[in-house]
Amino acid sequence: MNLLPCAALLLLPLAAASCASTKIEPAVYVHPNADMSVYERVAVLPLENLTTERFAADRVRELLVVELSSKNLFEVVESGEVNRVLRMKNLASAAEVGPELISQLGQELKVQALLTGSVIEFREQRTGTLNAPDIALSLKLLDVETGLVIWSVTDARTGLGVWTRLFGVGEEDQTTAARKLIQELLSTLG
Repeated sequence: MNLLPCAALLLLPLAAASCASTKIEPAVYVHPNADMSVYERVAVLPLENLTTERFAADRVRELLVVELSSKNLFEVVESGEVNRVLRMKNLASAAEVGPELISQLGQELKVQALLTGSVIEFREQRTGTLNAPDIALSLKLLDVETGLVIWSVTDARTGLGVWTRLFGVGEEDQTTAARKLIQELLSTLG
């Protein structure tokens, strides 16, 4: 009797049970009076880098701009133009942007909202013979007229899925994991 099919049948319920594990949903906030239809043009500010990976925020920002543009929810201002305006204002980081500057940036960039946030985690984790990315992001959309946060979301993703853990297949690289996480976060915009 061949034990391989029997072993596979025994592992199948285990795999199914681990797929149904308790994935924490993203933490999402939408301002009760927010009308997303009024936001036609958005600028993505440089993200705050809370990781030890030097270029994590730049990499995630570029992916964010592309994913946001592909959703066709807003017209997205080109990153170079955003950077130019920030340099003109002598801003070293988006963390320095307060309510009065939000309005000024909105006028300069001709946008109704600014998208900003933080890269909380961006690292490769080694598990046995596999590398798995761990990525955590927090994003928020700011209304330029009021300075209010109209949408914010936080979530994390690991590239080490169930099939990778069990069978060593389906491993994701950092870029793929980051893109999938960004897509999940942006899907909460409505």
